[in-house]
Amino acid sequence: MSMSDSVMMIPPPLGAERDLELEMKKIREGYVRDIGDTDYEKHITKVNQDFKTLMAKKGVRL
Repeated sequence: MSMSDSVMMIPPPLGAERDLELEMKKIREGYVRDIGDTDYEKHITKVNQDFKTLMAKKGVRL
């Protein structure tokens, strides 16, 4: 294995997790505003199920 084949892990900057949480909250609020709470929950459930199905087809167990 050469150096170019390896992956270097770099920790996220301080506060990045909080920034991501705030951004996800804004996105969720936008979806809820546009499609309503019930349709948002249905959408998230379908996306999660589609992801699990795709991963299962690739042989990945979640």
